Amino acid sequence: MSQVTPVAKKLIANIEKVVIGKRQEIILALVALWAVTARLLGRWSLYEVAAVTLAIFLVFTAGFGVQYTVMIVPLLLVILPRLGNLYGAAAGLLLLVDYFMNWTGGFPLYS
Repeated sequence: MSQVTPVAKKLIANIEKVVIGKRQEIILALVALWAVTARLLGRWSLYEVAAVTLAIFLVFTAGFGVQYTVMIVPLLLVILPRLGNLYGAAAGLLLLVDYFMNWTGGFPLYS
């Protein structure tokens, strides 16, 4: 396995600094670009456009909350039911594991 050179490390650090500092602008620019592209080409339904917009948010958002995993499920169920069911099951399993790992051990169930 090759090692990362000092120049590459510095480049990666600079890119991270820019991306982290401008995350909101990047999300806004990507959503605007996607909206213009979807409008001009007209190949996608409104559900598909909304699903990609949510995916952009999920990928580039600064923080991650487990509740974000279910935001896209209704759109996926409309667009691709089989994928929506698979994603919904995977997101539900993630939530179950997360709540179990953070469970305080008391009743009623609380984490």
